[in-house]
Amino acid sequence: MDCLFIRKEPPFNNEYLYALQLLDLVRDRVFILNDPRGIACCNEKIFGMNLKKFLPESIITQNPDLVKTFIKALGKKVDVKPLNNKAGTGIFFTSREDKNLPSLLEIATRGGSKKVLAQRFVSSSGGGDKRVLILDGRPIGAFLRKPPRSDFRANLSVGGSMHRTRLSRLDRRLVEELAPLLLANGLYFVGIDVIGDYLSEINVTSPSGIPEINALDRVHLERLVADFIESRSRRRPGR
Repeated sequence: MDCLFIRKEPPFNNEYLYALQLLDLVRDRVFILNDPRGIACCNEKIFGMNLKKFLPESIITQNPDLVKTFIKALGKKVDVKPLNNKAGTGIFFTSREDKNLPSLLEIATRGGSKKVLAQRFVSSSGGGDKRVLILDGRPIGAFLRKPPRSDFRANLSVGGSMHRTRLSRLDRRLVEELAPLLLANGLYFVGIDVIGDYLSEINVTSPSGIPEINALDRVHLERLVADFIESRSRRRPGR
């Protein structure tokens, strides 16, 4: 093969890690998109911590008491997210007034044994949750997701709706600052989620968006991806 295009979705578990370690054995002979080492090292919820100025206030810990202290000091609603899942699975929002908070954190952290991301809640109901697709360090398209009335999450898998959008100056500046980090880790096809003025997460495993952007903007983004793969494959030794 000249190229392997990884499209394995989370949950990111031991089997996922083993698959990446096997692919790492051939990364010098085959162009792999995205690089298995990059996927293994750049967790989708944690990687954004490299650009803290674009993030809402956040903490990552398995200690429920630390999360409660963070929420109390913040004084605002927060999202609590598992680090290894997709499509909004397992995410909830809460506040210091929530009497279920101790129990929710016990469940989310599995009694203090599993790390979670707690982050100031930024509503997507107004402007929506924007997915920006990045190819080789450059934005190639975007679309907006808005949550259904029955859910705070805007993911299409839970009933969110998709809408046309444009890249803002902030989006372009964010991609420009993120690009060197992505390319340094061999992360060529990436989807970032932006809510308002904030980066939500960086999708490096199996970012979606091509069919949605194609339908909304009447384009064919898969051509860009295929051309990029062919170009990179030709440049490899022996090709």
